[in-house]
Amino acid sequence: MKHLFNVLLLSLLLASPAVQASDTPESVARAYIAAINANGMEAGADFFHPDEQKRLKDMLQPVYDAIPEDDPAHGMGNVLRKMQADEFARRMMRLSEAQLDGARVVVDRLDILGSVAEGEIVHLVARTNFTIGAVSFSKLQVISLKPYQDGWKLLLSGDIEGMVQGMQLRGMVPR
Repeated sequence: MKHLFNVLLLSLLLASPAVQASDTPESVARAYIAAINANGMEAGADFFHPDEQKRLKDMLQPVYDAIPEDDPAHGMGNVLRKMQADEFARRMMRLSEAQLDGARVVVDRLDILGSVAEGEIVHLVARTNFTIGAVSFSKLQVISLKPYQDGWKLLLSGDIEGMVQGMQLRGMVPR
């Protein structure tokens, strides 16, 4: 289960941001990374598009609802169900980071290689170098952003949906 939370953490890290009207998708992605580097994973939750915060909650709520009665965490589903979607997203980011046993996530570099528009959504192609504790990673990824009010917010990556579906296939979460 700890491995799945680490996958979730990485997926969330590479997912989402909030901004001013003058901000570009590129500046939002950089602001998101700066917020995580300065204040930890929980700070990144405020960059998610509100629709994506709700979608995250809808995807992960069954994980907590499926906790067996003999598990000390049983009942957490009821607590989380009562939370607003933005609060839930912050909680999930905090819990994901806690799974790293004190290792800090630091994005060492974000290189935006280009962008592609798809209707109102903008997809940034980026190479991200990050460190978790003493381990460094590099990932080529697509960061998707959607307009929101006078700025941009990032969308969840497909990795999160895949993780939840994998948990469903393993019988860890009801379908």
